[in-house]
Amino acid sequence: MLWGAIALRTQTRGQKWINPITLFGFGVCCFYVIPSIYWFLRPWPYPFPAYQDGLGLVMLGSFILGAPFAFASLLLRGSPPPQPRRFKPTLNIYGWLLLLPLFAGIGWRLYLVSLGWQGRLGRDNPTLLGSEDLAYLVGNLPYYLPLCYFALFAFGNRKQRRWGIAFWILDGLVRLYVLHRYEILVFVFHSIVFGVMIGWKPTQKQWAMIGVFAVLLVAVLPAANLIASGVVDSSERSYLTPGEVTNVFGQTMTSLMNGRFETSYGFESGPFAILDNFMLRLFDARSASAVMINVPSTIPYFHGETFRQALYALIPRYIWADKPDLTDINRVTAIVMPLDEGLNPTGTVAELYMNEGFLGVFLGGIACVLLCLWAEKGLRKSETSLAPAFLCVYPFLAELFLAANDSMTQRLAEGGHCILIIVILNWYFRVAIRRPRQVAGRGVAA
Repeated sequence: MLWGAIALRTQTRGQKWINPITLFGFGVCCFYVIPSIYWFLRPWPYPFPAYQDGLGLVMLGSFILGAPFAFASLLLRGSPPPQPRRFKPTLNIYGWLLLLPLFAGIGWRLYLVSLGWQGRLGRDNPTLLGSEDLAYLVGNLPYYLPLCYFALFAFGNRKQRRWGIAFWILDGLVRLYVLHRYEILVFVFHSIVFGVMIGWKPTQKQWAMIGVFAVLLVAVLPAANLIASGVVDSSERSYLTPGEVTNVFGQTMTSLMNGRFETSYGFESGPFAILDNFMLRLFDARSASAVMINVPSTIPYFHGETFRQALYALIPRYIWADKPDLTDINRVTAIVMPLDEGLNPTGTVAELYMNEGFLGVFLGGIACVLLCLWAEKGLRKSETSLAPAFLCVYPFLAELFLAANDSMTQRLAEGGHCILIIVILNWYFRVAIRRPRQVAGRGVAA
């Protein structure tokens, strides 16, 4: 209830739901609170353990994490809403340089598809100039690709805006072609956040359509991946053609309309099947519960050691090949969840707890609210040189505020990447944005 109140309270401050504190609250509710309540009320239907014994610790940790946010939301009650953005810069000829990373990013995605990076098909590690580490570095390009067509759309002339829209559509189609649930959801989320920032106000009908799409995508796409695997196995290829992807979606929807859909656990049917699968995908309190109840008996206190990775996250793996992986933090879940395949997310609450207990959770909450206030300050600026760069990058920051299932270290590391990109974009916009000329002695635009 605390996080729900925080999320509802802070969205009245002029920025609605894209406010950083609101997004942070939504994230805790979506990944911890709501799924936990759902599985408390509904019998667990899956053949692996629910690991619910530690949910009390997770809920208490979520409450303690929210205490600094509740205090901040009360202090900020009288804060005025942000003023409308008054600058209308236009990209000059250097704006066309944004097409280079756009073409390169789309090309890299298609190259990965040829290696099997499509859905859950077999994957060969990509190489660039004979180096997997260099390919890993370049592989970040497609993720940040949207900020280029965001810039073209927001600040470009008529032709540049058309190119921006074309690449937005192309990027969406390629992500559907890739059949990767996270990629599609992130594309939709980034697009909605950017749209709201430039003035789009979704209607209730549009929100309902987005919600239905998200539920179907999260719960049903695994069935499409299993069907896709069968197509690839029979064709002896590592990827699907666009026509085959269309057929896979058609088979998936036909199965769904017949009242049953295929998941990693076999065929499921019944009115609660899709909702169960959806809530299972969001139930990251399950892994947090398994971790927290085993601290310090099985998992010792780390005393801040896990956060060290955020300090060198900006060093490319191409330079430091043996750099620890941020996902190593999630390996503790394999120790306490031996019946699960692969790794489960540790999440922010559990990582803070396994460092310094509930004290670590409280201190982490203070750090998180300070970062949210910094981002909100950036949102409220309207006429600074950083405004265009922040506008393009904020959808990626918004994702980090929402992602309560990411560890604190992951959020800090990715936040560092975003800040670096803001600095680089600021340098670029100083050259690429055509500023209005001033009439000598009058201080008005010519």
